[in-house]
Amino acid sequence: MRKTREILRLKWQQCRSHRAVVKALDVGLGTVSELIGRARRAGITSWQEVEALSEEELEARLYPPPSTIGPRPLPSPAAVHIELRRKGVTLRLLHEEYFVSNPNGYGYTNSSSCTTNGQSG
Repeated sequence: MRKTREILRLKWQQCRSHRAVVKALDVGLGTVSELIGRARRAGITSWQEVEALSEEELEARLYPPPSTIGPRPLPSPAAVHIELRRKGVTLRLLHEEYFVSNPNGYGYTNSSSCTTNGQSG
């Protein structure tokens, strides 16, 4: 967390460029970019705001726990197979219907794959 504070200090208090921060702290450019982005998404936009936060508060704001959406339902392979026999039915069409009824469901590339949790389907 020490480098986190130092990255934000160099960036906002000393107005250094991303590359200057990278060189000064020997961190990756992506690290600096990601940290600044996280800070902005957390509503932190100045060094004064960072100074006012404890280490725990800063970490909690920059790295919030991931949201839990819940399990995503899988399309039924048997139903897909039967539906594909009908004229004019495509995987794309079936996926669109699946996604309408399951907005948090798998994207097209995942719904058409043959593996689920390392098992063949």
